[in-house]
Amino acid sequence: MSDPALVPPLTPRTIAILMHERQAAVKRDYLVDMFADFWREDGHRVVYLQGVKEFVPADVLIVHIDLSVVPDEYLEFARRYPAVLNGDVKDIRKSTYRIYPGLQAVPAWIFDDPDLVVERFLPEFSGGEYHMRAMGFLGDSYSCLQMTSKFPIVNGSSIIRVAEVEPHPDIIAIKRATRFDYGKFDYVIHEGQAYLLDMNKTVGKPAPTDDAEVQAGRRKRARELYRYFTPDPAASS
Repeated sequence: MSDPALVPPLTPRTIAILMHERQAAVKRDYLVDMFADFWREDGHRVVYLQGVKEFVPADVLIVHIDLSVVPDEYLEFARRYPAVLNGDVKDIRKSTYRIYPGLQAVPAWIFDDPDLVVERFLPEFSGGEYHMRAMGFLGDSYSCLQMTSKFPIVNGSSIIRVAEVEPHPDIIAIKRATRFDYGKFDYVIHEGQAYLLDMNKTVGKPAPTDDAEVQAGRRKRARELYRYFTPDPAASS
């Protein structure tokens, strides 16, 4: 039996995506842009708001500011809407890491720079390979991928294998504690403990696929947004 919350509402709704005034209006490189296509196909209206100068009524607003720190005026503007995603996420600053072979190899000037953080390298390492995990989510719907590399820095150019895994409960707890509604968390598991590496609230668009199952999964994730709608008046008539 299908989840009634994921069935497209009978009454078309308006979904607003709030972007920074300096974000390119024509740029469509985000996952939310792909979701917007699904929402339109379900009959909904999707509007992009460039800045906070104009209020456009909508049933739900997604705060999609591609900055590490969201300006206060954007969060204040978001509170005018009946339902908001990421309306409580202000600061996701996280340092970019360079790996040194040991503490003695770290240049002295780094310790004097208040914008830099020195941390112990805690890799997820097994079977002679390095791993990193990425948990994507919208609302309480999660999926998690484990990416494997032969190198300590696991990124797109070094990944040799990808597998779907269960998200670690500590990362789900962090998601709830930080009041994230939509995004992606990168993390590793070192000696049984989960360590968060990065929080992303403006996820990039995945590569196109002809895989019907993958595409169906993306559409299902997009429809998780409908849980934020108020009850559909047409459904009870």
